Amino acid sequence: MKKLNHEFKKIIFTIDCDYEELVDAIGLDYSRSGTDLKITQFIESENLKDYYHNNPEYFCANVLNWELAETCSEFKIYNPTDRDYAKYEIGINPR
Repeated sequence: MKKLNHEFKKIIFTIDCDYEELVDAIGLDYSRSGTDLKITQFIESENLKDYYHNNPEYFCANVLNWELAETCSEFKIYNPTDRDYAKYEIGINPR
């Protein structure tokens, strides 16, 4: 079976819910899970190495900003689903 090569990576950062107002103001896509916010971001696969750090705070700061990264406790990296590509219009060149 041939493995698909994804153009983008989906990253979900977990931060403290105390930052919900800021996340709303910035307009980031997120969901609430208990006292955590799960923020969804997409990065081109070839650029992931430029942003990646194994420390959640540093990685979050590289992608988002230091203020949000202060409470970043974890992240997970996924291949986007077909639904992600459609919902977020990933890879669509706006003209």
